[in-house]
Amino acid sequence: MKRRTLIISICVWLLLPGHVLAEEESPYQAEVLSKTSSSWNGSTLPDYPEGRPEVTILRITIPPERNCPFTSIR
Repeated sequence: MKRRTLIISICVWLLLPGHVLAEEESPYQAEVLSKTSSSWNGSTLPDYPEGRPEVTILRITIPPERNCPFTSIR
């Protein structure tokens, strides 16, 4: 249960700011490196109650001297 909560939290954290930043031209860049619904060995991931899981790996680029608007790190 903790693992599922962590995965959902990470997904929300990654997706929500992208939507907010998409409303205006953004200096931040996100590149999809991998998107899959299978594990490292090719077997399918176990189903969630809501459907089939999908893992997405992003490379997020933040320009130098810029603060990330969705964190409190300064």
